[in-house]
Amino acid sequence: MKSSAVIARLALVSFCFAFNGARAISGDLIFDADFDADTNGGTSCDTALVLAGDTTFSSDTTAAPNWVSSYGPLLSPSNDVVYVFVAGPDVAGSITPTIGNYDFAMYLIPSCTASGSQVQPIGATATLGRGIDLVASGVISGNTYYLAITGSASGGPGANGHLNFTTPPSLGIVPR
Repeated sequence: MKSSAVIARLALVSFCFAFNGARAISGDLIFDADFDADTNGGTSCDTALVLAGDTTFSSDTTAAPNWVSSYGPLLSPSNDVVYVFVAGPDVAGSITPTIGNYDFAMYLIPSCTASGSQVQPIGATATLGRGIDLVASGVISGNTYYLAITGSASGGPGANGHLNFTTPPSLGIVPR
């Protein structure tokens, strides 16, 4: 009886040593970089989180400030977080909201200022599963864009919460 317990422990130790050299498998939550990274947006233009391509992000506006009063003519009475990216060489795909627990709005804007209002969005969505199409929005390779996450105007100041969204592979990296 003791020998089988020893053999089982040795097998477990051998497995652990062998597993230590294993590579992560995409989609494996234990090793998935998306799972471990803080993917919430910044609370100003200067602190905007860089969007990477082919990644899932999780924004949370609950504790963010309401630092933007409007996006062009669209009022923003709730809290705001912002992301930034440079369009890659082959612009394609959509930034798509996948899971949300509040009345959200996503705005794609071509610039970001420290003032309380932003330029008019070139793309927008407030519907889960319906993304912002980068080509239809006029996104140009090499240009910098910002993605703002906020509550919808109709949701009022209390429209805050969590929103997951995915990015297409065509996003580049913003040099800082």
